[in-house]
Amino acid sequence: MFCPQCGATNDDSARYCSACRASLGPRVGDSLHSSQQPAPPSAFLQEQVFAPQSPPDKDIPPQQTPHPPAVEKVYTYKQQSVLVLALVSLVVAAAWVAFVYLALPRIWEWATEGAIPYSRSRMAPYEDVLAWGLAGIWVVMTVVVTPLMRVFGVREVVLADRGVVFRGRAGQEKAVISRVTAMTKLKKGTRITGWSPQGNKVRRVVGPGFLGKKQYQDFQEELRRRFSAR
Repeated sequence: MFCPQCGATNDDSARYCSACRASLGPRVGDSLHSSQQPAPPSAFLQEQVFAPQSPPDKDIPPQQTPHPPAVEKVYTYKQQSVLVLALVSLVVAAAWVAFVYLALPRIWEWATEGAIPYSRSRMAPYEDVLAWGLAGIWVVMTVVVTPLMRVFGVREVVLADRGVVFRGRAGQEKAVISRVTAMTKLKKGTRITGWSPQGNKVRRVVGPGFLGKKQYQDFQEELRRRFSAR
């Protein structure tokens, strides 16, 4: 390429003359690049991309995720050993027999100041019945009746969405408190008062003697958490 000012020879890709520094015009290929410039986006595309977004309709409520149902919590009544019950009942019965034969005559003489001997009292002929009869009844009630009550009575208490459910040994429902109205703390446990699904008033007492100390504390916390706000 020759410079139009001084006629010096220059490279074809040069923009300025190497001798006089005059402009040599556009380079080879500039027209090609200029013809391939990207076209501006169409009006439809600009409208879709840059159009302001309309606010959401306030009349349409947001979609709410339903809460999963609470898991049932089962508290099983502790089982008492028949051997322990027998030993305790025998100790109590022996103490009662000793009281009737040894302490009762002295109490009688102290109360009457020795004026009437115990052998002439009205209790003396029934001394054997009083001692062994009541002791035998106590042993039978403790060793026989109490285990039977545990077999045919309530074996577990369940805290569920439908209320407080008391179940027997075979899983049958003994009582259901669907609406809890009061939870009263007693010395022997917690008394739960409420209404059954049939509209009957129900009262049940659950204590540490049935569940054990640790399980009873967990039962109290879960009971208040589920039914105190109802």
